[in-house]
Amino acid sequence: PLEKPKLSQENNFTFTPEFWLKNYNKTTDPAKIPLRLEHAKKSLQEKVDIPPEAMEAIKIASEIFKGDKGYTQENIINILSKTGAIESKYLTKKQYEGGPARSYWQVEPTTAKDLLINSSALFGSNFEKAFSNKYGKNAAKNLSKLSIKELSNLIEKDSNLGAAFAMATYVRSK
Repeated sequence: PLEKPKLSQENNFTFTPEFWLKNYNKTTDPAKIPLRLEHAKKSLQEKVDIPPEAMEAIKIASEIFKGDKGYTQENIINILSKTGAIESKYLTKKQYEGGPARSYWQVEPTTAKDLLINSSALFGSNFEKAFSNKYGKNAAKNLSKLSIKELSNLIEKDSNLGAAFAMATYVRSK
């Protein structure tokens, strides 16, 4: 089992369940907020083994988004490691109970599509460098043309893409 990345204090950043809820889960239903926070707190206290495939995807996302909105690579590794622990415990890439979210970070394909179309500036040269071999020159533009179903399948199969969309969600919300 891999060690969990150490908590970063750079930029006075601390990952909390509240940070996850506000910037990633974005639940606004007052009845669900305490349940989601309790789930996140409990998940962060459990020992979770991060599969090598997920750790590699986290590393790639940290390369893509380092410096964006002040996030350091260490911040990104911390954020994505803990988001995966909360979202899936790294046990599944399909949302429980048949929901649409995919990858260890439980990215909804509609969110990925929205990011590609409405926040395309997030997917610059670092994203291109990471994904052009797999998805062609102008990878983000090519991915934005896919259907929700096609994106869903890719996010489930390609952990690197799942981690990138997960971090893009955080960057956009900051």
